[in-house]
Amino acid sequence: MQRAIFVRWMKSQVSLCLSHSRKRHDHAPLKMRRLIDEIAERARTELKQELGDFLKHTKQGDHTGGILGRAAAFLVSRRGR
Repeated sequence: MQRAIFVRWMKSQVSLCLSHSRKRHDHAPLKMRRLIDEIAERARTELKQELGDFLKHTKQGDHTGGILGRAAAFLVSRRGR
């Protein structure tokens, strides 16, 4: 039961950059690899949504928010690909 709660928490709260998710994926037990993939995909989806929202706001003249730092971290994690 505690493991199920922990897995649900990881799926909803934990975030990994792409570089760390790849490293963890390569060394994780097979049954944990899907969880790591789900965490990385959630991070990608959230970032994509936040960037889209930021773009809409900037078109309206609103340049507030911390999304640019997250976007920079995401892009850095993809270097060398």
